[in-house]
Amino acid sequence: MPGDGTARPRGRRSGHVYVNAVRYRLRRFEELTGTSLDAPDTAVELSWAVAARELGTPPRGPAPAGFQ
Repeated sequence: MPGDGTARPRGRRSGHVYVNAVRYRLRRFEELTGTSLDAPDTAVELSWAVAARELGTPPRGPAPAGFQ
C-alpha cells in the first residue's frame, strides 16, 4: 500500500538479482573487453554507452573486442 514505508520496485524489468550473478557478469565484461571497471575512463565510457543505448543513439567507432 502506498505510504506504508515499503519500497516497491517499478518498471518492466524489476526483480531480484543475485550478487554472485552481478559479480560474474562484471568480471565477464572485463574479460571480453580487456578493460578494467576500476579505471575511471572505462566507467565514464561505459556510462555514455548505456545512455546512448537507452536513447537509441547508434554507437560510434569500432566495437570493443568480443562485441558486435
